[in-house]
Amino acid sequence: MTASAGLLAWALAVSVWDIRCRRIPNLWLLAALAPGVAMFLFGDQGWLGQSLTASVLGSSIAFLLLFPGFVLKAMGGGDVKFATCCGWFVGPLHSLYMVLAAAVALGVLSAVVLWRSRSHASPHRVRVPAGPAIAAGFALAVVLVQAR
Repeated sequence: MTASAGLLAWALAVSVWDIRCRRIPNLWLLAALAPGVAMFLFGDQGWLGQSLTASVLGSSIAFLLLFPGFVLKAMGGGDVKFATCCGWFVGPLHSLYMVLAAAVALGVLSAVVLWRSRSHASPHRVRVPAGPAIAAGFALAVVLVQAR
């Protein structure tokens, strides 16, 4: 439970930083990923009990699903790296849940931002940070991992 709380606090901090600064620093991602990788040097399970294979697959799935958004300039590279780091901790199946939940959360957040936009700016000009949506999807995935 302590690892879950620490990971959720980290994801919350990253999302708050993304809201305020509109970027996700690599050091924030490394702060969680380096110890997460190091766990496998001393044992055969990650922080949430997943195997090394599950961690690699979870990261890969998150990356492969979000990278097209980066290529199309719909999201930043930091968002893709944040989701990739989150995928490391939850494994492949929960990475799918995480990305799906993040997509729904980002859609809702985008609709709210557009609705509240007083200038009626073009949807292409309104920028919404994806970090909070990814953190919400990650929180759901962590809860699901803990429930298994």
